[in-house]
Order: sequence, then C-alpha cells, then structure tokens
Amino acid sequence: TADAYVFQAMLHKFLQRERQEDWFEIFNKVGIYHLGGDNFKHLLYTIPLTPKSVVILDGNKRGMIKKVIEKLNDYGAGKVFPEFVLCDSVDRLGELFGQHGKCPVYCLEKDDVKDYFGLKTKKPKEIAKHAWSADDVPDEFCKIFEATIIQKVEIDKSQILSKSLKPVLV
Repeated sequence: TADAYVFQAMLHKFLQRERQEDWFEIFNKVGIYHLGGDNFKHLLYTIPLTPKSVVILDGNKRGMIKKVIEKLNDYGAGKVFPEFVLCDSVDRLGELFGQHGKCPVYCLEKDDVKDYFGLKTKKPKEIAKHAWSADDVPDEFCKIFEATIIQKVEIDKSQILSKSLKPVLV
C-alpha cells in the first residue's frame, strides 16, 4: 500500500507545480491502485481494456515480469485485458500509453519505492508520511507523469465530470 500512497503524494506535488491552473481536475481523474506487492502477477489480468492504464512496478520485479506478462499475454491479451508490453524506458512507456489494447509495464530504476527517499522502514504509514512531507518529486516520477498524464491527456473543462483520465496502476 505504501507504493500507492507515494505515487498519490508525488502526483499531487507534481501537478501543483506543473499544472497550477488545472491540477485539481487532473488529480481527481487519475486512479492509483495497488496490485498487492508480490501478488501483482496474480492480479494483472484484472486490468480492463478500458480505461487506458499503465503498470509501474518496483525495480526488484524486473527479473520476473517478462515471464509473467508473456504467460498472461499468451492466455488472452486483447480479449478481456490489454496486451502487456514491457518498457525499458520512460520514453517507451510514453509511446505506448494510450494505444488501444496495450498496457505498458515499467519497472522503476530503484528496487523499492522507499529507496527514492532513503528510507529503511517498511511501514506504509511512515513511508506515506515521508512522501507527503517531501519537498521534491524524484526525477524518474516526474518523467513518468510527464510521459503519461501531461503529454497524453487534455482536459476539457466543460466536460470535467463526464471524462475520466487513465488510471495509473502501481
């Protein structure tokens, strides 16, 4: 759960800095979900074809994710859930985000989200508290938000209540 809290805090800070005029509208249209830590491999299939999604995993999942998504894609990608595509860079993540029937999967550079803040604790409340009080958003997070939310989503203020942005899945 700490990962979802951290991404929520970082997105909030990023949007307040980069999109001062409409940060609140964007923030409230992004869903951030947690895929159960090491149980993510059993929950990926629950990601629907729509709305568009992206999966962000801790870097320590890099060794196993390729095999997991290959197996899942062979099972039924494009029918109920999107085809999962492993991205080796944030640029690739941005290219794939929003493409019909595809869900980019990206592993963070660091093994654990808490490592971006130099924390040793594994307690979600402490990690979340630190994320909300942090002054800066890690560069990698900024690049992810820029490649997905800022570059790919236009906000039409006349339709704020009827449109929804793509959720970011953690």
